[in-house]
Amino acid sequence: TMLRNIRTAAPKAAVYCITLLPGRTHGVDHPEFCYRLRGRHLDEYNAAIRDAAAAEGCRVADVRAFGRDYDSLEGTHPTNLGMRQFASMVVRAMQLADSAGVETPTTEGITAVAQPDAANPALDLRDFCGAPKSAQLCDSPTCIGCPHAANTGNQWLCRCLK
Repeated sequence: TMLRNIRTAAPKAAVYCITLLPGRTHGVDHPEFCYRLRGRHLDEYNAAIRDAAAAEGCRVADVRAFGRDYDSLEGTHPTNLGMRQFASMVVRAMQLADSAGVETPTTEGITAVAQPDAANPALDLRDFCGAPKSAQLCDSPTCIGCPHAANTGNQWLCRCLK
């Protein structure tokens, strides 16, 4: 409904839907993300994002495809570094979506393809400001009630201490 409303209000706008990706607590040197959020795998949520985008004629900035974690306070909320990592992934994913043959409307009616922004030193589009590689270390069907899951009182578990 939200995407449909955006497309109705701004039919010429290029609308991007961004996939979800794992966070990693600042200072932790290994993946710790719980991939089963409320009993659903992170990639199921991303499939729903891709499906909704396709159904409404929107683009997908697939940050999950990079296979990286972002730096976070506690597995979910990004730190300053995590925001730069996430932003650099979003910019690069948008560039890739644009270069995939999808036209970008402009105010002049001309299509444009985004180019790498080398002028912005805060963003590194090559290694995403040092974002570490993601890895799923546990294949349990759910994290709810698992003794290795942090924040067991919360169904949106994001840290596995296994």
